Amino acid sequence: MPHWGYIIGGTIRVHSVTERAEYTAGETYYWAPGHNLEAVADIEYFETSKVEDYNVLMEALPANRSGSHPRLCRSGGELSLGL
Repeated sequence: MPHWGYIIGGTIRVHSVTERAEYTAGETYYWAPGHNLEAVADIEYFETSKVEDYNVLMEALPANRSGSHPRLCRSGGELSLGL
């Protein structure tokens, strides 16, 4: 699944079959499907993805401590976090 986002703080290394790149605070990114992440330093980032892609990812992950992952819900043109 692709990811788009912005690094707020820290450093992250992204590995793909064709390259290895590092991203630091102040950088935006696009990570194509098939990548792996390595936190080089504590990382804080904002990420955006298609609602449908996000929900597929959350369903594939083990449930968090509360027993379920939040879901993004679309209502008209707005998104909300469904718990």
